[in-house]
Amino acid sequence: MSIGGVASSGSFAHHAFVDFDRSRVIEIEGELTDFIWRNPHVRFSVRQTGADGTADVWAIEGPSMSIMSRIGIGPVDFEKGQQ
Repeated sequence: MSIGGVASSGSFAHHAFVDFDRSRVIEIEGELTDFIWRNPHVRFSVRQTGADGTADVWAIEGPSMSIMSRIGIGPVDFEKGQQ
């Protein structure tokens, strides 16, 4: 007797079940060190230097390219090294 199943690679979503505190806003100001303009999410790296001179690099994940385009933002709006 054989028991088989079929599953496609799209049967599992890539989204994790993570809770975010949507009541808090965190502002990050620094140098854009990298950005990746591709789906499923646009990604940014921002280096922030603190008052004591230590640097932190923030990895920021945005929405998809299509959502960014719909709100009028494209890859030409970003340049490595900009603040």
